Amino acid sequence: MGFKSASPLFWSFPQSGLHPLVLAPAIAIINSLGNLGGFVAPFGFGLIKEQTGSVTPGLFALAAASTIAASLVYFLKERRTERESAAAAVEPAAELLVSK
Repeated sequence: MGFKSASPLFWSFPQSGLHPLVLAPAIAIINSLGNLGGFVAPFGFGLIKEQTGSVTPGLFALAAASTIAASLVYFLKERRTERESAAAAVEPAAELLVSK
């Protein structure tokens, strides 16, 4: 339930930061990797269950992967925001040079 409710928030990231010419291929790649994850996660979960005899380690592995993905999104968004604010600070100075 949580992953599906976060889906609209996720799809706004590529559209806000990519050039329109590369947006469609980027969305296709993201979708393809997501579908690949839909195969790999249950397969890996099954392997972990076979090796350990319990579903608990598999659930911990899925929780760890979700936490890592959420952390990456947070830190990459932070870094991009810092770059945009630095670029915005440089633009007015460049406009002053051009106008003189």
